[in-house]
Amino acid sequence: VAYDPIPATNVGYSIGKNKPRIVGGWPNRFFSDTALPPGISLNPTTGEITGSPLSATGAKNYVIYAQNDIGTVNTTVTITVNESSAPSSITY
Repeated sequence: VAYDPIPATNVGYSIGKNKPRIVGGWPNRFFSDTALPPGISLNPTTGEITGSPLSATGAKNYVIYAQNDIGTVNTTVTITVNESSAPSSITY
């Protein structure tokens, strides 16, 4: 199982749909041994990582597991969530 790199995002902005690439049999379930950033979720059936983060975490690595009747494999994804910044100036 593998994921394309997940682009960095800011608090409140979607990380898009990040689908796993699978070689071999399709997993029965996907899971992580640690919680993803608040507002971001891992779909246990499809393996998609989606959502809009609620707080900044910086760059962190998460191990994602894919499991089927044959066994379990894992991969590491990096999710970077930065603070949202206000515009530096507004001109009318």
